Amino acid sequence: MKRGFSLIEVVIVVFIAAAFVLLFAGLLSRSREMGRTMSCVNNMKQIAQAIENYQSDWKDTPFSLTALSPTYIPNQKTFQCPLDRSGGNSYENFYVNRPLYEEESQKILLACPRHFGYTRTVAAYLSYAVDVGSNQKVTASGLPVSPAKFGQETYSGELKFADGTVASVSSGKAGILASFTDNHGRIYSIIFIPEGQAGEKTKVEVTHEGNSQFEVITPSVIAGVAGTRFSVATSWTEELTKTVVQVFEKKVKGVLRATGKLFTLEQGKSLVEETARWEDEGTSTTPDRDRRRRVPRKPPKPKHFY
Repeated sequence: MKRGFSLIEVVIVVFIAAAFVLLFAGLLSRSREMGRTMSCVNNMKQIAQAIENYQSDWKDTPFSLTALSPTYIPNQKTFQCPLDRSGGNSYENFYVNRPLYEEESQKILLACPRHFGYTRTVAAYLSYAVDVGSNQKVTASGLPVSPAKFGQETYSGELKFADGTVASVSSGKAGILASFTDNHGRIYSIIFIPEGQAGEKTKVEVTHEGNSQFEVITPSVIAGVAGTRFSVATSWTEELTKTVVQVFEKKVKGVLRATGKLFTLEQGKSLVEETARWEDEGTSTTPDRDRRRRVPRKPPKPKHFY
């Protein structure tokens, strides 16, 4: 005599089938996410190669990624991360214009923190390597900052990073470009002081911890540290940007953005760098809202460099 399935057997079969469906859906979703991430990796590789070609031709790096189009990057989709729903240039707000030196090869020139639900960052280095790292926790005045806000918003008060580094913004505002594990497994964090208007001033004091990488980008200077304490103050007039770097403990290494010269400051030393402003930064045409929230462009070269 045949008998039907019992209720328990039916429940078990349904449960197993549902588990397989969820497993398959998860694998499919992860596969799609990985595909989008690899597309972003390929975009960054093309952009990095285009920057290298641009520098070879012009003996300089492009002040903006838009300068690469159409000569070096004819396809505009190269500038769009598949996870960016805005439809614009996904990478401009995360472009760090810096000279290419062999000793600086582990510094990044592009970042994209959008991957795997904003838990991963795709980063392109001056070595032209492109890697994926885990986003790290950052707080602003005690409140968590989502990586979705990186490169988009600026903050005052205390910024605290996963390695214990603290950046105190005592006047003005600073933004967070990235905070992730780099291709050597170290935490790599970057903050920036965006372009300002005449009469404004921004000051940041940094107490850095551990062997992680930490950088502060201003319109005039990029200052990098390893286990030190220093301050960066930037002020603006109608024609000039002035940055003052003071070292309280250990040393700071960085680059002067207008000339591309590297520098090292020992404990107790300071640096003052004044650079010209772009014509569209003056009081007659004030910086638009977007530029006041993103990584500042490098300044024009001094006239004697032309």
